Amino acid sequence: MKQLNRINYFQGRRPRFSVLFGTGTNAPSHSLVALLDMEVVNNNFYEADTFQVRAVLSAQKAPHNGAAWWLSQPEIMVSITVGTEPSGSVQGSGTTLIVGRVDDVVVDPVADEIILSGRDLTGLLIDSRTSGDAMQQYQNSTASQIVEGLLAPFSSWFSGNNIQPTTQQVGHYAGGNFLYLFRNRSVWDVIVWLAQTNVGSGGSPDPFVAYVDGFSLNFGPAPTPTGYFLIEWSPSASTSKTAYPMANVTHLDIAHNLTLAKDVSVTVMGFNPAIGRYSVTASGKHAQGHTGGGSFSQSLYSSVGYQHFVFVQNGITPIQAQQMAQAKAKALSQHEYILRVTMPGDPTLDPTQIVRFKSPLLPNDEMDFWVNAVTWRLNESKGFEMELWLKNHPTGQQVVL
Repeated sequence: MKQLNRINYFQGRRPRFSVLFGTGTNAPSHSLVALLDMEVVNNNFYEADTFQVRAVLSAQKAPHNGAAWWLSQPEIMVSITVGTEPSGSVQGSGTTLIVGRVDDVVVDPVADEIILSGRDLTGLLIDSRTSGDAMQQYQNSTASQIVEGLLAPFSSWFSGNNIQPTTQQVGHYAGGNFLYLFRNRSVWDVIVWLAQTNVGSGGSPDPFVAYVDGFSLNFGPAPTPTGYFLIEWSPSASTSKTAYPMANVTHLDIAHNLTLAKDVSVTVMGFNPAIGRYSVTASGKHAQGHTGGGSFSQSLYSSVGYQHFVFVQNGITPIQAQQMAQAKAKALSQHEYILRVTMPGDPTLDPTQIVRFKSPLLPNDEMDFWVNAVTWRLNESKGFEMELWLKNHPTGQQVVL
């Protein structure tokens, strides 16, 4: 494990950004200059990363300085890299935040701006649906074989995929649920389902994660954390009313839901020969009533998104399945904390790192969190900052069979 990394607020350094774009399936190679602001959201697993960049239109090199060029392109790729430069240095190392396809091009001729927004290559798989004969085609295949087959039509986009080989036939351990797997589903939903319900060579549950990194799909065990990233908050040692707490963040919220957590959803699914296939869900999402719909906890939990746990239990009744879902959801909720922090952007952060939060705010003074999502922002008013959404359990552990 690496040592704890303390935030140094770019002491002696400055952030360096590179936004490249290109057309078709070619790697981006043209620089987008005169950036006005940028936002990239990196999710850890199961979801698409997103981006939005805004730049001065007339500052681009011809022909990219005209609205007609942007509005006539059928396909635009974007790559966003951020790094740091030591004082006096011309170029430093960089980290690629996202490689993705543009979903929307907006040109504002009055403000002389171009706005590009889109998703990473996960979007290709989200927007494509399985064919009607796929269920028969893959009936006797393993999870990794199905993933490779589903990716075949997208080979011009995906290269260097990291697909962990599996040995168990999906139809064998999924039972009656396999019949519903390919019925007009998005390709990405099927890949995520295969990852979450994977069974190891010995027949025991072995949940995988699925995520896209650049031009590669990763399908396999969750990556080992690369080290620790430290966040600290401590009250002032002084009793003076003008004293301030000491922290290496600019904003911090921590939440612990006392009922069913609004971001947890538990589904129990299975097959009973007497009644057929069943699927029931228990979740903590509930109406706010007249208690203040815009409350802190509501906005905090809705921002992290659902973490969907799936339990496959064959041979029980739907009533028993509902009781099981409620019990699992309650147990998961009681142990969950969510932490949101905003701090100066630090490209040395790896989203696979464990974030250790040290503070007397916690019951035991320190707690380990896993990154659910990190949002990188660059704008004129706040400079370069990052917002972290964290949970105190691994975000890749979504499913138990």
